[in-house]
Amino acid sequence: MLVAAVALIAAAGIALSSFQRQLGIAEASAGSIAAIAAAQGAAETLEGSDDYGEYAAAVRVAIAKRDAIALMSPVDTDVRVELDRAVEYLSAARQAWQADEEGRWDSRTYGAVEYWRARLGDERFDAQEGELTLDAVTRACAQGARNALASAYAAAGVEASR
Repeated sequence: MLVAAVALIAAAGIALSSFQRQLGIAEASAGSIAAIAAAQGAAETLEGSDDYGEYAAAVRVAIAKRDAIALMSPVDTDVRVELDRAVEYLSAARQAWQADEEGRWDSRTYGAVEYWRARLGDERFDAQEGELTLDAVTRACAQGARNALASAYAAAGVEASR
């Protein structure tokens, strides 16, 4: 009898933990919300600033906040997955911008559609014709980050701040 009761409690615990989101008992932690906000700030800096140093600092903050998320629920895990994608786009834009800032922009590498498609696994670069410019790369990365951030907000169950 005791064994059956323990098995029943264990089964109920497993079922409950598996369906936390669906039951409405799991929500995004404060760390997840802070990481989304940091990534949003970096995306806004990418689109609204011409200061590479400011953008690079914003990306570093976004990475640190993402890395600090304590995966306490399935919601946090889902948010982390989407933030990983957003940070990948933000980091790619930083790489492109840094290459340009340092005079290392090589059209055969950074200007090649194949490079960015391989780096990000994103087919949006296929629509680009000819050699890519820094502006085209950062625009595509900003769009990819925005899409991933929209998914992160949805996973967290919160509305976008802007």
